[in-house]
Amino acid sequence: MPEAEPGQWTHEAGTIDDLIEDAHNLGFRATKRMIYDWVGLGLLDHPVRRTRGKGGSDKALWSWQQRNLFRVLASHRSHTKSVAQLAKFPIGLWLYFGESYVPTSQAARAMRTWAIREANPSMRASLVSARELVKLLDQPDSDPEARRD
Repeated sequence: MPEAEPGQWTHEAGTIDDLIEDAHNLGFRATKRMIYDWVGLGLLDHPVRRTRGKGGSDKALWSWQQRNLFRVLASHRSHTKSVAQLAKFPIGLWLYFGESYVPTSQAARAMRTWAIREANPSMRASLVSARELVKLLDQPDSDPEARRD
């Protein structure tokens, strides 16, 4: 992760309240709405829901990897107003570490966010480019699940 300070990273999963507190400790004001907007944009993955049984549930958890990604995003958000620039972080982690840090579904959302906001192409042009890229990377001998991914 970029610009890591000693003691800044954690290996503990976190609830939305933990993420808001992490942001506060970094001097960044985060809200629940902003965090869920970031999920929709692919900056963060969906949290894991936790049930207690008999209809009860605890607050959902983000993995420690996603919690640290949130900290990086929060620390960089004060330097940039560009969501497209922030979308590069989950994409980079996905490329470097794979699904153990960023699931493919999140990376796809982040790529879409980057393409729409940074490259600013029309949606049709984006789809054409994406199809051409997939054709270049396609391995016809792969199993259907691998080809879809």
